[in-house]
Amino acid sequence: MTILEEALSWILREEGGYGWDPDDAGGETNFGISKRTYPEVDIKNLTKEKAKSLYVSDYWNVIKGYALPRRYALALFDAAVRMGPFRAICLLQGTLEEEVDGIVGPLTRDACVKYPNRLDSYLAKCIAFYVRGTSQKFHTGQVMRTLRLRDLVRDREVQ
Repeated sequence: MTILEEALSWILREEGGYGWDPDDAGGETNFGISKRTYPEVDIKNLTKEKAKSLYVSDYWNVIKGYALPRRYALALFDAAVRMGPFRAICLLQGTLEEEVDGIVGPLTRDACVKYPNRLDSYLAKCIAFYVRGTSQKFHTGQVMRTLRLRDLVRDREVQ
């Protein structure tokens, strides 16, 4: 399985199917794709293949997941889906003590390679963001998902 396939499998499993919770800022969602982010998409009838296509073009390619070590690629992809790519990248760059510009370039990639042990700090900062930015109703789920992600990225320590 490629890193992209693993990332998509993770996101689709975690995001689940169709839902519309009035306390969810994203509004109507399906496979994690929200009406708020994609007002032109028929969310209720969204196919898994279309969701994957949106994830690849609007998240994976934006974060350049294909150029990052596996652990950082999976963590950044999950964060990009949950908080938006720009914010997720900026948070990662700050954690790596790199210039914060919201663009994954060679310096960010090199810092991911150089500082593999900063991933836990990044995930902790992600948790803090999720708890600040979501209804209390979702806090436990946000934290537990991040802990499951931490376990996933630790499964295979190499790349």
